[in-house]
Amino acid sequence: MTEKTTAGLVADIFATMESRVIPEGVDGITANYGYIITGPGGGQWTVCVADGRVTVVEDLVTPDVTTTCANDDWIAITLGKLDGMTAFSSGKLKVTGDMGLLVAAAGFFEKYQPPLAEITVADIFATMESRVNPDGVQGITANCGYRITGDNGGEWTVCVADGKVTVLAGIKDPDVTTTCADTDWIAITLGKLDGMTAFSSGKLKVTGNLDILSTAARFFKKYSPPSAGPEEAPEELIVLKQVLSIPQTFATGPVMGHFLNALKEKRILANQCPECQRLQIPPREVCAECVVRCKEFVQIGPEGIISTPDVAYYASPDPLTGETRETPYCSCHFLLDGCKDHETMWHELKASDIPRAERGVRVRPVWNDTLTGSVTDIKYFEIIDD
Repeated sequence: MTEKTTAGLVADIFATMESRVIPEGVDGITANYGYIITGPGGGQWTVCVADGRVTVVEDLVTPDVTTTCANDDWIAITLGKLDGMTAFSSGKLKVTGDMGLLVAAAGFFEKYQPPLAEITVADIFATMESRVNPDGVQGITANCGYRITGDNGGEWTVCVADGKVTVLAGIKDPDVTTTCADTDWIAITLGKLDGMTAFSSGKLKVTGNLDILSTAARFFKKYSPPSAGPEEAPEELIVLKQVLSIPQTFATGPVMGHFLNALKEKRILANQCPECQRLQIPPREVCAECVVRCKEFVQIGPEGIISTPDVAYYASPDPLTGETRETPYCSCHFLLDGCKDHETMWHELKASDIPRAERGVRVRPVWNDTLTGSVTDIKYFEIIDD
């Protein structure tokens, strides 16, 4: 941040305070707030709050609370780039007097907007090459001359060829030439003055091929005036794209562990609620209805019937790998022997048996060749043929 910019912003922050007052924020407050801003462009101000009004006075006038801060830090706090409490706790902002009054000051003013820097015709033309709209210049070959009059004016030629734009100083073999006053040209560029309105009113004059000029409106992206405020380098964004595959294990707990261990012996266990006698499969430590611990295990199945079949014809892609599984596939709630009502076990049905998947059809589990005590020990269930 330059000294000139810092000096201008510090003074402008205090100069705009009276116009940025939030009436509700200062209602009921009577106090003088002193500010000592150090560094280039700094100084001393007093913000006097009384009767729902704010008056800003240069110098310190009997302050009830005084804030001392460096110019850059004060600007950063005002712009919302540095939190006030962070600045206070780190020592960048020092306070003497009634701290409670300073806390209330956070709601006194609307957000400060830094003034725009002076817009020059030269900057408009200097940024044209970086603002090119590729689709707008596609297929265009032409030289557009611009003669801008006034203290801020000059002459330029915008050369369009092969999808590129080159801006030259002076008028160079133009196919069309535009003449306009500097203030009107800036207003047209900012969208404050319509180009056709300027042309029909005589503010903008054209010689040469007018058709080329009509297409020029699509050549460039919108011009953004430079800010008078501090410019900071954009935060660097680092992206690392990769699929994480981290070896890991999870403790299942004693109840699920007992269930999984039984699978290694081709036994399927449920546990039974001591109060309602309901079976839970897979087993859980607490009955979902009675909310009491279930310690008694019961062997069920392994055969049973299809209770509710669900055939899927569309497989959602895996969010990590993007892979999808073969379709159709069928997941079912199986009512194993020894169970009743909704005491079902969820698993998959053998793919070739899907056409025969109906309620009441008898099934049996198909076990993996190697049993490890995991959920994959049962590959799927298959329909029992009589």
